[in-house]
Amino acid sequence: MTVDATVTGDLFAAGYGVVVSGYALLAGSEVTLNGAIAGDTVLVADKLVFGSGAGVAGALTIYADKPESVVVPASVALAGRIRIEVRKNYKEEDWVESMLVKVPLWRVPVAG
Repeated sequence: MTVDATVTGDLFAAGYGVVVSGYALLAGSEVTLNGAIAGDTVLVADKLVFGSGAGVAGALTIYADKPESVVVPASVALAGRIRIEVRKNYKEEDWVESMLVKVPLWRVPVAG
């Protein structure tokens, strides 16, 4: 998934690879941040990449399996605005009740 335009509201995205320029909450196997984000940002990823244009003006929260291995370049965010937490692993039944819209996966239409 790639978002090349300015995002003026919130963006919630999940996928194998997510590339974003805008204000976002991102979760994916691999997340690459290439653009400037004016607001707060939450990143959850197995692999996190900061491109040369990456920057977060608001608070940056990162959830990682090994927080000590996460390196945020000084050009991305001020150290006082960065929080790195341990990512918890949940079973589906732990989070499914908090979903705003409950759609069983077998009912999701697939284009073919």
